[in-house]
Amino acid sequence: DHGAAVLVALLAVLKRGKLYVVLDASYPRDRLEAMLGDSGAKLIVTESSNLALARQLSGGAAEVIDCADVDPSLPDGDLGVYPAPDSLAPLLYTSGSTGQPKGAMHTHRNVLVDVRNLTNGWCVTDKERWLLHTSVSFANSVRTIYSSLLNGGSLYPYDIKKTGFAALPQWLLANEMTIARTVPTTFREFMGTLKTGQIFPAIRVLSVGGEPLLRADLDYFNEHFSPGCVLAHALGPTECLTVCWALIPHGTQITESKLQIGYPLEDKDVLVLDESGRELEDGAVGELAVKSRYISLGYWRDPERTKAAFLPDP
Repeated sequence: DHGAAVLVALLAVLKRGKLYVVLDASYPRDRLEAMLGDSGAKLIVTESSNLALARQLSGGAAEVIDCADVDPSLPDGDLGVYPAPDSLAPLLYTSGSTGQPKGAMHTHRNVLVDVRNLTNGWCVTDKERWLLHTSVSFANSVRTIYSSLLNGGSLYPYDIKKTGFAALPQWLLANEMTIARTVPTTFREFMGTLKTGQIFPAIRVLSVGGEPLLRADLDYFNEHFSPGCVLAHALGPTECLTVCWALIPHGTQITESKLQIGYPLEDKDVLVLDESGRELEDGAVGELAVKSRYISLGYWRDPERTKAAFLPDP
């Protein structure tokens, strides 16, 4: 479930030098079966509330461990396992909006570069208090989890699916969140529940990405957040993690219907290609391609789709 236990499990898997894929219990059964079957996982770590589901999904093909059964007296020191920077860490499945979900393979180095870019771009410190409301199975959560913990900050899971929006305003205020990351659809739903003049003075970075941001979203930002807050409009496909963003100061006004997506981050380049894969000149219409040393290694156990999507440097 969405809470501390899943975060402990992720860190335990990485500490052992293994890679992980997160199965969100609230996801549709067919998606969970597809992710588990495609990943070929041999071990499922779960908690008592989801133990029956984990066993059903496993069908005997994978061992199932209930966190409640782990002996708390076991040693928790250094295991002497040190994964190489280019070894796999998270296996992140795409949404499946264009077909079957694909498992994007990411390395420790990719995650660390993403953390570095957020740390530098948002001036992150160990005093930050981060909201984690998106599913831990969603690529967006990778940036939140490791950007908070590796900077010594605090991470606060909030389960919107179970709790809803009604209690969220008071929860954000009471816990003095400083960084909130979300997606436009959720942001609009939440903003629609707020009273006129209600603001969140402690939040200094509001990151909203994954879909286009509209002028009305900017109006919400200006109304409900403090003058010192920055709106980070980000683009980050599952295969690439964060590619670019626009850092928009509070009080900004636009005449266009949508906000621009900003500029590529360090070590990420964005190209516009024609149908044959040749780079186009500025202003031409084509397909966006991301060029970087820090993108997915490809799709897990899918060489054909990897070859089609991950191209040689033009």
